[in-house]
Amino acid sequence: MRDSSSRNITRAKHFLLNPKQTLYDLARYLFRRLPSFVQDRMEAPARNVVQKLRKLRFSTIKGPQNLFADIAERFYVPEKFVRLYCEQGYGSIDWSKSNWPDFLENLPPLQKLSVPFAMSTVMRGQNMLLLLESHSCIRKKNRYLDVGTGYGGFLRAASKMGFKEVIGIELQPLLVELAKANIDELRGAQVLIGDFVTEDFSSLGQFDLITCNDVIEHVDDPALAIQKMTSLANEDGCISFEVPNRDAIQFVKSDGHFLIFGITQLAKNDAAEYYSAYTGADKSEYHFEMGEMYGLDWYFGKLKENGWLAFIADTHSLGGIEDALDQLADLKKAYQEWQKVTKPRLDVDVVQHVASAVDKYILDLEQDLMDLGNDSSKAQFKNKYLRSFWTIIATKDHRI
Repeated sequence: MRDSSSRNITRAKHFLLNPKQTLYDLARYLFRRLPSFVQDRMEAPARNVVQKLRKLRFSTIKGPQNLFADIAERFYVPEKFVRLYCEQGYGSIDWSKSNWPDFLENLPPLQKLSVPFAMSTVMRGQNMLLLLESHSCIRKKNRYLDVGTGYGGFLRAASKMGFKEVIGIELQPLLVELAKANIDELRGAQVLIGDFVTEDFSSLGQFDLITCNDVIEHVDDPALAIQKMTSLANEDGCISFEVPNRDAIQFVKSDGHFLIFGITQLAKNDAAEYYSAYTGADKSEYHFEMGEMYGLDWYFGKLKENGWLAFIADTHSLGGIEDALDQLADLKKAYQEWQKVTKPRLDVDVVQHVASAVDKYILDLEQDLMDLGNDSSKAQFKNKYLRSFWTIIATKDHRI
């Protein structure tokens, strides 16, 4: 049953990523399944159909020459969205290239993370919604809310999936502009500007699905954010959010926001001090960008307090348990490099905070490896150390 769901998800993704290619392959497959005498009778008309489909297929391979159009076609975003992103300016980016691969190759390191993240907003939305459908968590498609909608891609994906009304809430004005550009021509779609945590959005009513992806680690009061999301969800609705895993071996080696060794293991104030010392920027920039980062049990606990049961989807794996030792060895090499290159230019207090936190992390990881036994302990280990992000899915606990 699980294998069947996985195959269906894969097929759906292939269709969403390249519908013309998928139709061509399907037509060729169905024709070959016919008895030979039927193929003979249909040979001429079938050949015409296949030739037309082949033209469609090759037209998608050629693609547009203009960079904005190329990105729009590859990532299913409106060209208006890509142009606005360019106009807003995000770091030192060369937009003179004619296609996405050349453009991506020439991006600075941080922009190689941030730009693909922005452009893939609709695709990430599609993947999340397909995942939720595979777990039978989308029971109705009337109303959808995306908290911290960012670039608005999840709204576009939900609208294309069939939701009648899609609403996004976003705090940052520049992102609101981008999200509106992403949904500009869609019916029943809107983006509201505001702070979901501090402002009252109860007048919006109830929703069948609420998502909050790559957002909750940035807010000042995630417990209140979770409480407000649960209050806006229907009794048979679903809440899903994706959170970077502070304890993923990969993110301790280099975090996903700033590419800084060990910063995910620090409390917020210590992380801000480290960020300031490492980058030369004021620590207020870190406080503006990031909230406190918590472990998986904390999120499960807060959902349960509000009457919701949660589970982790099997996503964002960094490998199996057999890969943990190699990843730990890589982390230790990065630690040695940090001690050699970065440590000498940091304040003594900052060094002490980072070293103490990383030393404890490594000891805990090694102990947890030694304690591995049953399937439950292995699953906990993987969730803690071998997932870059947690995809948390919650439904109402009707027993409460």
